[in-house]
Amino acid sequence: MTLMKTLVGRILESSLWSLFHNQPTLSQFTETYEHEPNLSFHLANELWPYLRWLDCDFDVQKRYAGLRRPDLIFHRRAANALNFLVVEVKRASNRDGVADDIEKIHTWWFGGDLRYRFGTSVLIDEKKHNSEFQLFENVPQDEALGRKVKQTPALTALSVPSLNDMKNLHPYTEKIVAAEQ
Repeated sequence: MTLMKTLVGRILESSLWSLFHNQPTLSQFTETYEHEPNLSFHLANELWPYLRWLDCDFDVQKRYAGLRRPDLIFHRRAANALNFLVVEVKRASNRDGVADDIEKIHTWWFGGDLRYRFGTSVLIDEKKHNSEFQLFENVPQDEALGRKVKQTPALTALSVPSLNDMKNLHPYTEKIVAAEQ
């Protein structure tokens, strides 16, 4: 397992912990029916502080993938070279959909022109405040990094990089975009 995959796994773990820590009433509506994209939105808000050097999008269709829509993507718009992380989200009541999400990651988001570096299937149980994920890296014979995240005092969020740290990354991302073009 690469160091980068370990780091992305820790970012996911931290973001999922923060999701319930910062949103203790997640999915506790009185007259509202919530769809999975709402969970994706809240997870994106927790992930993005760690990945601010990238753009974050959801509910976008990918032409190469037959107009399929990943739940969340962290990338640089207009540059496939910085397609970094694709996230597929499922609610715990839809556990059977995880296998399909993993297949989508390998078939559509890792393939063709897209070539995302990492893909993760996230299962969120908002009633028990638990979650789990399987993280894949787009390399041959990769094995999933799987973690269960529970709300325990022993687990705390990672420190979010400063804005200055993010600004320092900007010139490097611009060089990658320019090299692709």
